[in-house]
Order: sequence, then structure tokens, then C-alpha cells
Amino acid sequence: MQKSRLAPFGGIIFDLDGTLLDSIEDIAMASNKVLINNGLPGHSLDKYVEFIGNGARRIIQRALPEHLKLDDVVVEKILDEYKTAYKENIVVKSCLFEGISELLLHLNNRKIPIAINTNKPHDQTMLIAQKLLNDFIFAVLVGQRDENQKKPDPFGALYIANHLGLKPEEILFVGDSAVDVKTAQNAGMQMVGVSWGYSKENELENAGCETIVDSVSELRILIDNCIYTKK
Repeated sequence: MQKSRLAPFGGIIFDLDGTLLDSIEDIAMASNKVLINNGLPGHSLDKYVEFIGNGARRIIQRALPEHLKLDDVVVEKILDEYKTAYKENIVVKSCLFEGISELLLHLNNRKIPIAINTNKPHDQTMLIAQKLLNDFIFAVLVGQRDENQKKPDPFGALYIANHLGLKPEEILFVGDSAVDVKTAQNAGMQMVGVSWGYSKENELENAGCETIVDSVSELRILIDNCIYTKK
């Protein structure tokens, strides 16, 4: 773990995919199924790790052959089919990363307000929450809706801050990608990066993340050392 420069904070926003949830296999299976059904080549799991991070549309654009990436008609067709295929098999291989369940229960027991801000479509986020996050109390879950700007726009993060009744600087944003780092920066929030997710080597550092943890246990220690709770 890099040396923490965090000030005390009163609430936590988590990214979902790559931070709490290991979902890449289900994303890859659904996308490859749709691509192959349309006579297009699929991709390896490693390629989908590169594609993930900016929402479902960007995953599909990146997965399409070069000559189709900017064809809006094709992108929308494949995207619609992907959303259907993914929702039908949304938690086949997906699971919480090791130690995440214990961390979330610990935060709930300490009555620390937690939330999720993800670029995964909101309906998919809620389905996953029903299947994998029902044992935990989240103040609010913010997935991507077409009418709202996605991360790294700070809309979702600031909406959560307002919902929690906290100033942006009183919130810790936890994520695994440069998109999350930029979201925290744009929202004026503190940031800790997690190295177990889908980011490329040095991606978090290059985006300006100064505090990075390598395990859930390190994250828990950092939170316990810096959190404050309102009386």
C-alpha cells in the first residue's frame, strides 16, 4: 500500500465492476455470444479487461471490428442484443472479490454510509444488487441512465454526496480505474485505488491516484484509520 495522504472522511462511494464485483467473465460471454450470432469475431477474456470501464456502449464499440465502431446503427443493434444477453445471464460467473463481503458487513456494523457509483446500466446494477448485495445496506446505488452523464463526469458522485448529506471532500471514492480517479478529482472527493481490478499497469498512478491498496484487508485498515462517524 502506498502511503496514505487521506484526510478524515464520513462516507464511502464504491465503483462496482473491478472493485466490488468480479464480473468480466459474464460480460465477455454475453458480448461474444452476440458478436458470433451476428457473424462477427469474439475476443479473449484479456481483451474484455481492456474494453471495460466506460459503460456498456463503449464495451461494444471496442469489441466491434474497426470498420463498424462508428456505425451507430450497428452499435445500437449489437448493444441492445448484448444488454438482453447479459441480463439473462448476469450472475453466472460473477461474484464479489474475496474479502468484500466481510468488508461491507464491517462498514454496515460501524454504521458507515456506503454507496455505489458505476457506469454499468442502472437496471443491470439493480439486478446484481438483488442477487449479490442483498445482505448489505447501501444508502444509494447509482448506475448509468441515458439521461445522465457517466463517469468521469461527477454527476453521480455529487448526487450521492447530496443524498448522504456530506461535502464532496468528506467522501472517499474507491475504484480500480483511471475513470474512477478522474471522477473523484472532478467531484472534489478523496480517492483510493484498488490494484485487484481491471486497470492496466500503472493506470491508477498515471491518472494521479496517490493512495493505492493491494488487498481488501489493507483497504479496511485504511478506512478504519481515517473514517469518522457523525454523532
